[in-house]
Amino acid sequence: MAAPLAHGAPLVRALAGAVAGQAALSAASFLVGLMLIRRASDGDYGAYVIVIGLIALATSLQNACVGPVLGLRMPHLAPQPRGALIGGLYVAQCRVLGLGALLSWLALAFALALGWLDGRHAAWVTAGTLAGAALLAREYFRRVLYGHGLPLRVARHDLVYGACLVLAAALAAHGPWPGLGVLAVLAAVGLGSAWRLAAESRRHEAWAARVQPRLWAEQIAPLALWSSAGATIQWVLSQGQLYLVAALLDVSAVAAVAATRMLLMPANLLSTGIGSMMLPRTVTWLASHGLVRARQRVLVLAAGVALLSLAYALLLWLNRERVYTQVLHRQDAGRDTLLLLWTAIVLVTGVRDQLAALVSAQARFRALTLLTSVSALTALAAGWWALHHLGVAGALVGLLAGEGLSLAGVVWLSSRSVGRVPA
Repeated sequence: MAAPLAHGAPLVRALAGAVAGQAALSAASFLVGLMLIRRASDGDYGAYVIVIGLIALATSLQNACVGPVLGLRMPHLAPQPRGALIGGLYVAQCRVLGLGALLSWLALAFALALGWLDGRHAAWVTAGTLAGAALLAREYFRRVLYGHGLPLRVARHDLVYGACLVLAAALAAHGPWPGLGVLAVLAAVGLGSAWRLAAESRRHEAWAARVQPRLWAEQIAPLALWSSAGATIQWVLSQGQLYLVAALLDVSAVAAVAATRMLLMPANLLSTGIGSMMLPRTVTWLASHGLVRARQRVLVLAAGVALLSLAYALLLWLNRERVYTQVLHRQDAGRDTLLLLWTAIVLVTGVRDQLAALVSAQARFRALTLLTSVSALTALAAGWWALHHLGVAGALVGLLAGEGLSLAGVVWLSSRSVGRVPA
């Protein structure tokens, strides 16, 4: 038994580190959201959710561009070219962030000059832009350390980041503008954490921020074209319903949907935590054990995520009255329906995300993008219809339809790949 246990120890440590880091981030996000739900108005909290959703889109695009390059290339490179890759990607990211910030502020100045926005809107745009830039830099260096196979170090930084964020946000939430204050805190704490993560990556392996000629054309573009499109469409699939609610109803209606989703955040912990290190891990499994064995391992992880998520959801359901009244201080209409729908969505996406790593590890980004496109269109169309007939809960009905189709497609893609491999 000693040999198998020793052989599985690196995987256990990697999973523990990934889950611990995501636990810290999820707990911090949960507590910050809870503070805003209790202290801010529905309109203020809804606006905060909209801005955070846009930052999530930017993060998804970044991970789609640099994630495949880091996950697929770093394990196979020697130290010197690996350092050049890390530094070159960092410079490319800084240029894109600078251009994005410049364009957003030019658009803001134009809107202010025409009277389309006022000073309060300008403050939201500025705070959101700064917070987004800081969090993108932080996420990049988390990915670098994951590529080095250092999830425990990432978890340590995540714990410090989460603690600092909660403490600072507790002060900001008691100010006159809770949502804006928390965005400013995200920018400051995220920037400090990004600096610490960059220093950690340099201590592990030296790299320098230098421009790498043809980096985009030769390494990023071949992998990022379809994965970036897929990430954008995936964001539309997962987040688009909130913007649909804001457009068809109002921003305040977003608060009820987002508050219920926040209660399921711990159930997303395992899926998101494990998913953050699944691509490089699955690439290693494919190289070492082959496609069939790699798929078996991914299926075991997916089943474990689903069972643990279901156990948490059942516990939450049995205590929902106490949670809504004593923790959230809310009495939303149709809350039980919202809770049941979010539970089903979390279970479906938790399994889907793990299986999608196997398809991504084979660089089948075009197939995933096409699948996600169909799923997103299904979700938006079904959500549009259901919102008119079922109210706020209709948005989640549409999302569940899209996510269910996405899961079925990923299962088919992974099964089709295995079916082509001789026994």
